[in-house]
Amino acid sequence: MNERIILGLMSGSSLDGVDMAAVRFWGDSTSNLQWELVAKPITIIYPESIKSYLKIVHTLSGEVLNNFHCDMGDFFGKVSKEYIDANQLKISAIASHGHTVLHNPEGGYSLQIGDGLKMAAASNMLCITDFRNQDILAGGQGAPLAPVVEHHLFGDYKMFLNIGGISNISLHVDKNIIGYDICPANQLLNHLANSLDLPFDDKGEIAASGIVDRMLLSSLHHDAYHQLSAPKSLDNNYVRNQFIAKIDNSNISIADKLATCTRYIADNIAEEIASLATTYHVNEILVTGGGAYNTFLLDLLRIKLADVLVVLPKDEIIQHKESILMAICGYLYLEGQPNSFATATGASMDTINGSLHKPQK
Repeated sequence: MNERIILGLMSGSSLDGVDMAAVRFWGDSTSNLQWELVAKPITIIYPESIKSYLKIVHTLSGEVLNNFHCDMGDFFGKVSKEYIDANQLKISAIASHGHTVLHNPEGGYSLQIGDGLKMAAASNMLCITDFRNQDILAGGQGAPLAPVVEHHLFGDYKMFLNIGGISNISLHVDKNIIGYDICPANQLLNHLANSLDLPFDDKGEIAASGIVDRMLLSSLHHDAYHQLSAPKSLDNNYVRNQFIAKIDNSNISIADKLATCTRYIADNIAEEIASLATTYHVNEILVTGGGAYNTFLLDLLRIKLADVLVVLPKDEIIQHKESILMAICGYLYLEGQPNSFATATGASMDTINGSLHKPQK
């Protein structure tokens, strides 16, 4: 295995910004892969000119969407170059997830915007994008990707929970991986906090002050997505059309909506963790993502999961596991090694996902 430094970029459905982590990888084989962060990971907050479009990206016409796709690639490239120069990094490539606009594995596609050629031109670096569609072509969901970083870099744990815009879980048992999206999470909570002119409900304090509405809670619990069997994945448009629409149509206060949504998220996450922990005799879970800082949500989970230890890693892992994930996906692509696991996604085989973009010299 070659020694390389890869800059990983992740733009999540929470719309808080693009996460960046530069990771050095080395080792004599994938089973002995070593890694370290070579600079402090950061989150670049989106300027309002970009964030305003991200909020309505699913409604954009083809021409406007294509122009925004190019603008996002240019933005990713420029902020990457600034980060690389500021930290005097000598990287091999930038690996960017892009921002998901459409995710329809049943239809055979997943679309992440952030044009790779524009990114390569703006950064003057080799760029890798499109980390889902090769798996979908092989019959998979194109998700979850997280088991790749868990398998290679966090082997001390077996069960993992990420609470981002969408919550997802994965369990590594022998050579098999169980992984799937559980339910929408920060997408719902941030949507409600935004209506109060807040970026998020800090520590879940507003939710803790509200009262759970049984009618709304029942409606969220009975969504058709929860009847599907794994592997399964949630589309942002589905979350908007099915979950957020129900929440917006409710006449209760924002505090009560936050309380209800937080309870809904906790119920579903706890149910999935408890089921897997009992079946596979696992008694701890590593939690990452912005939701790990939601004290109220974590308290609810710990009450419901008295027999499972909820573990929070260092801040840089909580905040940047997904950008580290993109770095290793880019590294494995360059090494010609699988960066998506069939046992997690439902594909017919492990796949090497990515599209390579070179700058003009």
